[in-house]
Amino acid sequence: MVAKQSALGDATSAWHDARSSCKEKHESRQVALCMFGEALQRKCGKATEYRDHIEAVEKENGNEYSRPDRVKEWKAVAATKCMLSKVIAGGEISGTTLDECENTINFDNDVGVLDEKQGEFAELTSPAKFTCNEDTITFSGEIWEVPTGEAPASSEYVSRPFAPEVSLDEDSSPFALCSGDASPPDEAGPGKDV
Repeated sequence: MVAKQSALGDATSAWHDARSSCKEKHESRQVALCMFGEALQRKCGKATEYRDHIEAVEKENGNEYSRPDRVKEWKAVAATKCMLSKVIAGGEISGTTLDECENTINFDNDVGVLDEKQGEFAELTSPAKFTCNEDTITFSGEIWEVPTGEAPASSEYVSRPFAPEVSLDEDSSPFALCSGDASPPDEAGPGKDV
């Protein structure tokens, strides 16, 4: 009986130590998760800006970023410049001269091709690096639902996969656990690292 009481005392002491250690680790884990979520929100905000900018670049009759509008304007100026050069050289203004000038215009060769970095963007928004379409983020390991009280039964500890819902809007908390009104659990169990 003395041996069993000693073993119980040792187990209870180990349990208190583990519970205390988990409480300490819980806060730093929460901070790390929230920092990750905020970094993901910033990334996704930049990804949205990129997509919006590329849309503006590709839009005809758009704003100052419109590549089709810029190409049309450049071709008109290049054709005019060519026609003026031909007139100065003694040529005449005619449909043939205009056709000759228009056939020498090559925007991509003369000005260049816009590198939209689509390959890099696709790589940075791949599923392995977060697509910015996630509703939840699944972390490795698991989370423990930890019972309260001074002597809960071990059967009351339940582990489950950790996949919290995520908000990619920079004006909100990335995870519910990051909001000021989210109440932290009473105890952080001795779960696996995430």
